[in-house]
Amino acid sequence: MVVLVRCCDDTCSLALKSRLDKLTNAGLISAVLHDGVWVKTGHSTVKRDPVPRRPKNRVTALVTSF
Repeated sequence: MVVLVRCCDDTCSLALKSRLDKLTNAGLISAVLHDGVWVKTGHSTVKRDPVPRRPKNRVTALVTSF
């Protein structure tokens, strides 16, 4: 089963429910969405460097030609 998780850099992603313990222990996720409510995960002892955020004014475009 796939669940929505909140990463430590405040982004959201999908994760397999069977991997939640490993992700929490690795310090990669801070909360899991359960029945419409964010449930915080346990505190990890792993310290990670903060991931730099992308600038908000960045534009992504997809260009195709046939």
